[in-house]
Amino acid sequence: MIIFPDANIYISFFYTELMQTDILEKLEKLVDEKKIKLLFPEIILDEVYRNVPEQIAIYSKKIACTPLTAVLPDSVKKGDTYKAAEIQLKQYNDLLQKLQKEYQESMGNMLKTIERLMEKSENIRETQTTIDAANLRRLKGNPPFPSDPTDPIGDSIAWELMLSDCAKQDEDIIILSEDAGWRNSKEGKKSTPHPFLVREWGKKSKKDIRLYVSLSDFMKSEFPRNITQKDIELNKKASIPQGTFIVGSLQGLAGSASTPPISSWQPISASGTFFVVNCVNCGKISLSSDCVVTGRGYYCRACYSSAGTI
Repeated sequence: MIIFPDANIYISFFYTELMQTDILEKLEKLVDEKKIKLLFPEIILDEVYRNVPEQIAIYSKKIACTPLTAVLPDSVKKGDTYKAAEIQLKQYNDLLQKLQKEYQESMGNMLKTIERLMEKSENIRETQTTIDAANLRRLKGNPPFPSDPTDPIGDSIAWELMLSDCAKQDEDIIILSEDAGWRNSKEGKKSTPHPFLVREWGKKSKKDIRLYVSLSDFMKSEFPRNITQKDIELNKKASIPQGTFIVGSLQGLAGSASTPPISSWQPISASGTFFVVNCVNCGKISLSSDCVVTGRGYYCRACYSSAGTI
């Protein structure tokens, strides 16, 4: 079978909590094992690179700390409690800067994975003839319909490639896209290709044409042994960006009963991977993954090592 992931499938990994490369790596493995053929026109990679930098910038900025909002007299600011709060605030800001850097690095690795997929895709590239046919398709108003009239003709080019090259290979064609322009509008979000596309494909090939709105839906249906329930659930939770934290106001850092302790800060998403905690021994703020958890709470590595088994 030949599969065509639309640009929005790749881009979705950059602006949702679907940052794990696992499912893309599983797709790559299927390509390596020659269980699928991948259609990846260069115009799709161009669209990814046009959109990704903006998404990275937007969500990198969302890794931000809740500011100190309490109005305090100078007499309080001179006390030890306020000084302790300032120290912890600095530690927290340092951690956020570290997370921002790691986020940007992980996005760079994601782009490398996508580029590697393109290198392993079928050697089918758009020509001037393909572009002319795609332009004519747009002028006629034929699907795949763009979500915006000003959108590029990437989807039309991809479809023309399917008709001109993929149909000759006597393989099923599978489209992965969130765009409604590929689907039967009367079916809502049901994975049914637009009848116009089905008709065109039927004139060129006797093989099947199918459509899925996500990579996990495709894997679940076509290769159920290659995907876990966790992959499926993560693919459904696409509204909260990775690295967005909910933290309490810092005026309670000294132990105010009205403000949750730092150890209660955690990601908005229940499936997130980062927890900010403070060592129960020295109070240092760290990521939970960098600490040792005991029956008494989280210990930083230094305290745990110096104290031995706690």
